[in-house]
Amino acid sequence: MAIETHVHLFSEHVQAALASGWSLAEMHEQLIDERWISLKPAWASLRDVPVSFAAVWRLAARVLP
Repeated sequence: MAIETHVHLFSEHVQAALASGWSLAEMHEQLIDERWISLKPAWASLRDVPVSFAAVWRLAARVLP
């Protein structure tokens, strides 16, 4: 079995969400830092590169006619 991976810029996620009525409520990012490098020393050259993010989205309330 293979898992497909699709890389998108975070701005593409935001644009698609905003166009669908969602708003970004919260966001957290993780960079490759000393903690990561202590676990994976070969990643030292990638210090300060973003490695993951998490976002909380809220759907705008719809006003009924």
